[in-house]
Amino acid sequence: MTPTPKSRRTAVVTGMIALGALLAAPAEAATAQEVACTWQAKTLPVPAGTVSASVDGTDGRGEFSGQVSDGSVSRIIRWKHGGFTLRDIPAGYERASVNDQNRWGDIVGYAATPGSADYASFVLSGSTYRFLPTLEGHRYPRASAINSRGDVVGVVAHLDPYYEVPVLWPAGGNPVAITNTQNLSNPVDIDDDGTVLFGDGSGGPYTWKDGVLTSYALPAGYDDSSPVAISAGKVIASLSADGRYTGDGFVWDDPRSPRRLERNTGVFAINRSGVIGGQIDTQQIGPPAVWDATGQPTRLPLPDGASGGRVSVVGDDGRIGGTAGWSTPVAWRCAG
Repeated sequence: MTPTPKSRRTAVVTGMIALGALLAAPAEAATAQEVACTWQAKTLPVPAGTVSASVDGTDGRGEFSGQVSDGSVSRIIRWKHGGFTLRDIPAGYERASVNDQNRWGDIVGYAATPGSADYASFVLSGSTYRFLPTLEGHRYPRASAINSRGDVVGVVAHLDPYYEVPVLWPAGGNPVAITNTQNLSNPVDIDDDGTVLFGDGSGGPYTWKDGVLTSYALPAGYDDSSPVAISAGKVIASLSADGRYTGDGFVWDDPRSPRRLERNTGVFAINRSGVIGGQIDTQQIGPPAVWDATGQPTRLPLPDGASGGRVSVVGDDGRIGGTAGWSTPVAWRCAG
C-alpha cells in the first residue's frame, strides 16, 4: 500500500462530465479478455487546497474511496459519478484514513487523536462511524481489511510488555483473538469466506481460517515473501531471493501452485476474477500495469504530465484506482 500537488477543483469542473461517464459506465466483467483492451485514465477531482491524496478502497461498483490532506488535516473522500463527497472527521480526532472498502461501501480505517500517538479504528457506513472495540486489557485497535460480510481483521496491542495480537471482528461483533498462528501477528487481508492472510512470517505466505493455519509453497530460487492480498482464494505476494527483495510478483491459485507474473516488479491488488494490479519492469515509481487472469501484462496509461504511477485497488467491476506521480488520484477503465 504510497507526494506532487493535486489538480485543483477549478481545473476539474469541466472534466466532471467526462469523469462521470468513466465512473458511471456499465461495469465490465473483469476477465482476461477485459485486460487486453484500450485503457483510459482519468484524474479524480479533489477539493481546493488539497496537497496530497490517495485511492485506498473501492466497492467494485463504481465508487472509490481514499483520503485527502490540506497539509494539516486528513479527511476521508468518496468518488462516484464524477464528483466527490468528503466525510467529517469524528469529534476528538484530527485525521482519518482508509485502509479498505467492501462491496457494500463500508470503509474500514483509523482516526488519530490530536497531540497523541493514540488512535482508534472504525467502520464507516454511509456517514456513520462505528468504532471497533478492543480486547480486555489491550489498546490501539488497528484494522487492516473488511470483507463483503462485514468481518474485519486487524490487531490490538498489549502494552506491558508490548506485543500485538491478531484479532477478528465478526460483522458488528466484538473482537476475537486469532489463535494457532505460530506467532504470526500481522493480518493484512480477509477473503469473503473469512480466510485471513498474514503479511509476516518466514518463507511463503500464510493463511488462517477456523483455527487452521496453512503455509504456501515458495517457487524455486526464492526464500521469503511479502504477502499483499487475497481474493476468491487467490493470494498475491512479492518475493525475495538470497535475503534480497526482488519485487517479483506471484499469484497462488492454491497453496501449492505459485505462478509468476510476467515482468512484474511488485503486486498491490487483485479482484475476484484474478485481475492483478502492480508495477512493471522497474521497482521505481514507473509505469503501473494490470495482469489478466492468465498472468499477461498490459501497461496502464497515465494522465498528461505524469511520469509514473501506482495501482492500489482493482474492483470486481474491472475499474482500477491508484495514483499518478506520488499522490494524484486516478481511475482507470477498460474502454474496449
